[in-house]
Amino acid sequence: MRHSSRAKEAAMPRGVDRISALPDGVLEHVLGFLPADRAVQTSVLARRWRHLWRSMRRLRLECNDKHKWHIADGFTKFMSGLLLLRNAAVALDEVEFRDSPIKDKDAACINIWVRHALSGQAKKLVIRFNTYYARLDGLPLVSQHLHRLEFGGVRLDRNVLDFGSCPVLQVLEIAGCQIFCERISSQSIKHLIVRCSSFSSGPRTRISIPTLVSLKLDFFKARAPLLETMPLLQMAYVEPCFFGIEDYCTKGGSRKSCGKCADCCGEDDHNGHSVLLGGLSSAGYLELKAYPAKIIFRRDLRWCPTFSNLKTLILNEWCVANEPSALICILQHSPVLEKMTLQLAKGPKDTMELGDIYNVMDKSADISKHLERVDVQCEVVDERVCNILKLLKTLDVKFTLERTKKYLQRCATWKACGPCLNCCSGHNDLNASDILGCLSNATKLELKITAWGTAFKWTEESEGISHPMDPLPSISELLHTVEIKCTEVDERVCFISKFLGGLFNHININLDDAP
Repeated sequence: MRHSSRAKEAAMPRGVDRISALPDGVLEHVLGFLPADRAVQTSVLARRWRHLWRSMRRLRLECNDKHKWHIADGFTKFMSGLLLLRNAAVALDEVEFRDSPIKDKDAACINIWVRHALSGQAKKLVIRFNTYYARLDGLPLVSQHLHRLEFGGVRLDRNVLDFGSCPVLQVLEIAGCQIFCERISSQSIKHLIVRCSSFSSGPRTRISIPTLVSLKLDFFKARAPLLETMPLLQMAYVEPCFFGIEDYCTKGGSRKSCGKCADCCGEDDHNGHSVLLGGLSSAGYLELKAYPAKIIFRRDLRWCPTFSNLKTLILNEWCVANEPSALICILQHSPVLEKMTLQLAKGPKDTMELGDIYNVMDKSADISKHLERVDVQCEVVDERVCNILKLLKTLDVKFTLERTKKYLQRCATWKACGPCLNCCSGHNDLNASDILGCLSNATKLELKITAWGTAFKWTEESEGISHPMDPLPSISELLHTVEIKCTEVDERVCFISKFLGGLFNHININLDDAP
């Protein structure tokens, strides 16, 4: 069979142009994947190719050769000629403007090209520059066909983000831009993404999109935008940039908010109203992350809304910085919450005082009965993490503990699988060496810690703890999770958690009345 196929190939005449045998529509589609200047160059291949580029439905208008377009006038003339000579009867599917060599003084050309692309019924428009902030004319875009719009490296001001004249626009993505508009408004957008962009340091930008289904505000700078009501919102992710002076507490230190100054208490130009949380109250999935000194979320908790649809919640250390009231407040205002994840970076040990934990005994009754568990993810199991576990125990909430980084490597000479092991620590003489001795052949380690006498305290000083430089024994390669069963999170459990946290990424702590 191989010889016969090779014979047929050899019998075929060489030099046959199979590409030109394709229909015009297929060739025009293929040309759309090339940069526009290279697509135009195909016109010299043959007579049939002379006008194919004029009917392309996808235009990639980019400066892919900086040496070729070293003079801005040459690029401007090419772009203008391309848009004027293309077949206007063929509607555009997608237009991309990228990396133009023109300077700010010639930015008017960009506005003309954008309007021309929209008049060609473009369904997707990408305006992305990496060399400088191109400035649009600030006038609203008008299109009855535009479905997706992407901005990158552009200065957006005046009314350019008013999409009242784009009735079918559904996706808006803004990345690496300067946003100085008073309002981002639309009656049709369903998905909004703002990444690595800067809002105004003056009046807050209002986001008025009642049709929004998903929202992502990722690493934005300056003042947080004001979110208006979004009743259809299903999923939201909000994380402000960690540097800058806006929405920061200037009196609480580099990693804290004092909770007392005018900024922390929301005594600003929107006093009496929520900035972010009010617009997020309809979400079913919510991620709220911030540097501890960022006070925008804590400020909003003064007017905390009820998250009536919220089932999955992800928070980081801002909600437990200084004291746990922010975490408790959100839990109390989430009546149908089912799962929560608390992500903790390595931080100071005095992040949360012990005295604040035991002042929440009467709060657990207000927490969702649907809450199955809280997943605590941390880099290091330290005193701060142990305090949070004690808080969750006080609130009568089940939780699991997971390491996100691994500082200790297991011994290279792992032993094969062994029998499952239940280690019952009902005696006062169990220490780090005893635990390590259980790890050599175990495929599952379950520590059952019974009630302990108040006269004995399990501490690092009295029992010892393994340090990163200490040699470790062989540990079963099949042992990945350690489950600790206990009635309360006391000093013994904290010690064991910190010790095992240096060996395993997954530590499950299950609370039970009768372990």
